[in-house]
Order: sequence, then C-alpha cells, then structure tokens
Amino acid sequence: MDPSTISPIIDGSDALPQPGAGDYWNGLISEKAAAVFYGVTVRTMQKLRQGGNGPKYIRLSSRCIRYRRIDLKADVDARIRSSTADEGEAA
Repeated sequence: MDPSTISPIIDGSDALPQPGAGDYWNGLISEKAAAVFYGVTVRTMQKLRQGGNGPKYIRLSSRCIRYRRIDLKADVDARIRSSTADEGEAA
C-alpha cells in the first residue's frame, strides 16, 4: 500500500473535522482508506460487504467502491459493546 495515499488518515490529520471543512463526514473515501479506518485489510472490508455485515457503501462502478465517513462511524458506533454477554440491539 502506498503510504502517500493514506498518510493523512494514519497520522490523524483528518481524524476530526476542521473549521470550514464543510462536508467532511459525508465525503467519500476509498476502500483502502476505509480499511485503515477500521484497522483491517481491504479483503476483510470486501468480505464484510459481501456478507452484508459491514457499513453502507457506494458503488460508483463495478470496480469502484467508496464509503462515507459518517457511515463508517455509524457502523463502528453500532458495534460498541459493554461486555461479552452484550449482543447489541440487533440480537
């Protein structure tokens, strides 16, 4: 993976909206950047998408997938658990 394409995400420079950033949370990011956001591989993102267990995504073409940051955040927030017995709202 080319570090120059994801370094803003890794170093946290775009981790929080900046004043005047406008539509930061609705901005589209690549599958690679989404994988970095989750801390998983691109293949894991693909498996989540294929199984219907991952975040909402946007298919721009048959080979071009994008994610909105707000959807990634919502998916992560929905997975928060307080104990191993906590199955979440979906259960």
